[in-house]
Amino acid sequence: MNFLCIHKKSLTIDPKNLVANINPKNASQIKGDLSAAHDIFKKYLPNTKHFEAHIHMGLVLHKKCNLNAAIMSHQKGVSIKPDYFEAFNNMGNIFEDNDNLDLAIAAYKKALNI
Repeated sequence: MNFLCIHKKSLTIDPKNLVANINPKNASQIKGDLSAAHDIFKKYLPNTKHFEAHIHMGLVLHKKCNLNAAIMSHQKGVSIKPDYFEAFNNMGNIFEDNDNLDLAIAAYKKALNI
């Protein structure tokens, strides 16, 4: 049984299981199915305060070149866990891709100070 099948089975047993909800999204990202990852996150995010879910959605949005939404998703993640290094590093990358170097530098500095 492959990874996604195992997690789909987990969801049928316990649909509110956070790990089972997030892992298929990671698998979709890794396999390059950004649309599937985006759709799953979009459905799941309104009901969670799990910071990594917001960060992963930001990564998907960044890969889809939706830079403003990617930043907003990362900001939601750091509002839940303000000392999450990876989120600030990711935001630096997104700001840099958006040619906003001042904000990129500020985000990178924030990451380094964590």
